[in-house]
Amino acid sequence: MAKVVLGLREAYEGDLPPVCIRCGAPASVMKNWTFSNGPGGLPIIVLPYVAVVAGKIQVRLPFCGAHKHHLLRQVIGILGGSLLVGVFAMGAFAAFVERAETGRPDPPATRVLFGMLCLSALVAPLAWLGACLALHRTSVRLLRYDRRTITLGGVSERFVEALEESDRWR
Repeated sequence: MAKVVLGLREAYEGDLPPVCIRCGAPASVMKNWTFSNGPGGLPIIVLPYVAVVAGKIQVRLPFCGAHKHHLLRQVIGILGGSLLVGVFAMGAFAAFVERAETGRPDPPATRVLFGMLCLSALVAPLAWLGACLALHRTSVRLLRYDRRTITLGGVSERFVEALEESDRWR
């Protein structure tokens, strides 16, 4: 995937070629995205349709029908994963408390299940973090912005070519 530097005005107004920014196919929809710098300056995506405020910037980007819900898929993946991590943690805690309260020896099958539940409660956050990083690396993402330009990563090569072609005729 490539990176592209856009003028802030053209990105905010959506004055971009009608090419999907993810795959390079003809775009069928323009979507508002709001980017924000997170902790330590790490660029993160925030909810769409939020006005530009300090530390956040809203852009209007072209997407094809297959990628029009690109941001929603990321949010569902991240929130769904965090919910799953919480369920594993609560399940392991409940099993630990139940086991401690009974005080009697468990049958071997119960010990195996208890061990697997505790192990999954330890592994799930690492898997979730890896999935979040993979989602971030494979998505359209904010690399940096200033008062005049915005730099996006994870964009299609065809989008960059179409943008360069449209700039030649202006």
